[in-house]
Amino acid sequence: MSIEDLEGRHVLVSMRETIEAPANEIWPFLSAIGAERILIPGCTRSSLLEGFGEGALRRIYFGDTVFDERILELNPKTYKMKYEVCEPNSSPAQGTLAAVQLHPSGPNETTITWVVGAKVVPAEHAESLQAQSAVFEKGQIAALRKLTQITPST
Repeated sequence: MSIEDLEGRHVLVSMRETIEAPANEIWPFLSAIGAERILIPGCTRSSLLEGFGEGALRRIYFGDTVFDERILELNPKTYKMKYEVCEPNSSPAQGTLAAVQLHPSGPNETTITWVVGAKVVPAEHAESLQAQSAVFEKGQIAALRKLTQITPST
């Protein structure tokens, strides 16, 4: 997974982080379409509008602000998910696309790569859109890290 997944869009964020958990334990949380509020910072509600897996349409709520996203790729073999924000929406960015992939890097270690880009990024909003994208992706990675922590037995 790389910048090429953005299909020529302006890069808003590109990050790489490692989690101490195997990819097959992280994937069920990352791929849980309709349960985004457990991952996305500020998400107050989420729902599955149509389909399941690739081609599915999900709705993400941030209070009164709503975004619909189409799942373009959801591959459990490569641990890759790619999705786009449907138009029209309330963001100043247009043509927003994101891709995330889990890369097993050891028996109990996974490197996550996440890229987000947009076809149109108005100059006056570029800095805030980049910061917002970074907060969302870092927050989701932190949630994945927390959800897959090994809990000591009592």
